[in-house]
Amino acid sequence: MKNYIPKRKGDIEAVKKLQSLPIEVVREDVPKLLEWMQDMNWEVGGYIADYFVPYIDYILTDLLTILMGNDDPWKYEILNALIARSINRPADELMAVINRIADNPTTIEKEESVDIIAKEIVKKFA
Repeated sequence: MKNYIPKRKGDIEAVKKLQSLPIEVVREDVPKLLEWMQDMNWEVGGYIADYFVPYIDYILTDLLTILMGNDDPWKYEILNALIARSINRPADELMAVINRIADNPTTIEKEESVDIIAKEIVKKFA
């Protein structure tokens, strides 16, 4: 296993190594790293979010997979900890999915407040 991929929830050493690497080096491991953002109570989640904030468009495919999936708490974490913190407007493909969540959320997306954070993102980048 690569030394920048956490082995446990509190593996701060691994995410500190991640912080020093260019995105191109970790590209193939993006899905594995994003899994650590499924619960932002895990210590490593915040560090991973911090790392990926500038690279939202670079990891577009991975983000679309999550946002079009069925793990609604994970969608919330991705939107709240990552996309909402971006200073740049996300790619049109990503905004289309966020708009769908904001305008036509599923019942579970509503229950998990995914639609609320989606609306905030839409407003931010309007």
